Amino acid sequence: MSKPKIHPLIITLDRSRLLFCSPNSPQPLALQLPPSVVSDLEVINRLQLEETIFNFIRSSRLHPSSLIIILSKNVYFDRILPPAPAVDFRAEAEKFADTVPLTSVSSKVFKWEMGHRLVSINRDLYESVSSAFQKLGFTVLAVVPSFILGPMGVPEELDQNACRLILKKVEDLKASSFLTDDTAAPSFQAKKDTFLHHNQLILAGLSFLIIGSSIGFLIYSVTRPAKKTVSARTVPVSVPLITPSLTPAAATPSSTLKITDLKIQVRNGTGETGRAARLVALLKEAGFTGSQIGTASVSAGQTTIVYDPAIPADLLSRLKSLADGLYPPVTLIPGAAGANHAVITIGRAP
Repeated sequence: MSKPKIHPLIITLDRSRLLFCSPNSPQPLALQLPPSVVSDLEVINRLQLEETIFNFIRSSRLHPSSLIIILSKNVYFDRILPPAPAVDFRAEAEKFADTVPLTSVSSKVFKWEMGHRLVSINRDLYESVSSAFQKLGFTVLAVVPSFILGPMGVPEELDQNACRLILKKVEDLKASSFLTDDTAAPSFQAKKDTFLHHNQLILAGLSFLIIGSSIGFLIYSVTRPAKKTVSARTVPVSVPLITPSLTPAAATPSSTLKITDLKIQVRNGTGETGRAARLVALLKEAGFTGSQIGTASVSAGQTTIVYDPAIPADLLSRLKSLADGLYPPVTLIPGAAGANHAVITIGRAP
């Protein structure tokens, strides 16, 4: 039993959808292309485009076959070229491509009525669609603009009857495809080829200049004389030894505080009244006239004297001796005494 014949699948590429036409299907199938995939004829996400096509082919149970892609009239830009004895198709394509709002342009000149018709399309768009189908096992036979169908008697709107007519014109469509490149209707990648076409002499000159410079440098490196080696001579240099003179430090002047200048505060840390007053009276009799009674915030175990180091040593010794005579033992603690020169805290030790 022979296998059923698989006809080529015909697809119309529109701005936001793909229409699938088959002689076995009364109505074309539609695949919508969301703006996140294709927008303004530009492919936004190629991987998502492939995934969208893969899922549609599987869900529609379409089998790999040959493929004909029809470009809808709203996905290409065209211009009628007037009849002329000698038309520079390449120059016309380059000028027209500069006016097309696409980033990747392919142009082709088609024979049209009494002259020619120049068509530019987004190459990246139809190549992305073709690549997705090829990964599924399809073979792209032709990519043609829709106006090609008119002279063949095929309506631009695809239906079951249009698909049957297209299948009878496969060879004609292949001859007029963007995939072919012949002298009568040359195909151009205008924007990418423009720079190379107009600057061939400049690029060739730069290439020769770079090659010539490289060769010249190699010849110079090989033939240049070797540099003479000059041995360095060590010249002894005598450096006079300078011995710095040591200046003795100035002696720190002794404190000028006098016994009557000292502010002494006496605090009672025993909890027994009268003890601070007794020591203050003794200090004033000894000449420490700046003595006064203060309040102890905590009880003390033994008598302490917190003193300013600026107090002369002899006066500090006399101060300790007087306090030690009443409330021994006395401990000296150097440190800040606030607004006073010394703070005596009487302790409870006998």
